[in-house]
Amino acid sequence: MEFLAPRGLKEMNMKKYVEATLLDLLRVKSIDKIKVNEVIRVVGTCKSTFYKYYKDKYELLISCFRNNYYDELIAKASNWEEFVLNCIGAFERIAGVVINSFDSRDVNSVRFYHEKIISEFLLKDIRKSSETTTTDEFAVRVCSETYTDIMLEWLESRATCSKESVLEFMKTVMPHSFYSKIYAEPVPQEV
Repeated sequence: MEFLAPRGLKEMNMKKYVEATLLDLLRVKSIDKIKVNEVIRVVGTCKSTFYKYYKDKYELLISCFRNNYYDELIAKASNWEEFVLNCIGAFERIAGVVINSFDSRDVNSVRFYHEKIISEFLLKDIRKSSETTTTDEFAVRVCSETYTDIMLEWLESRATCSKESVLEFMKTVMPHSFYSKIYAEPVPQEV
């Protein structure tokens, strides 16, 4: 007698396998150099199965990061600082994969997804003390890009400074206008 896994279980296992395959490929090459056909060949499936679950490799990559990292990192964080520290801690162990994943500037890339999450945390933190302006929203987008670049530079350089030092550096490039809104205090002055 043959036992068959429920359809949902088979689909879940296929998706996990496809995601794991992409993460393995990202250990050695950037997302822009990985082709859907390569993922399909390694998994041993067909294009129709791939496109049943994902519209492209970027959606697959975001699904990988959301399922393996972001859902948990977001749940553990109550503010932007905790989210950034959680990301740096998790990403430090898979630096090569993160660097190859964030290498793309495609509008659907995981890099932009990451920046969007940082922006949402920053805006939430600002809104705790005041209304946001369009200037705040613009500054938050610029900061989220800068913070992502700082995190990637730290991962690429295998810097010896602590995660907390990286976070403190990020605060130094934060616009004064919303530093004081987030922390309810003026920006510390250099001595």
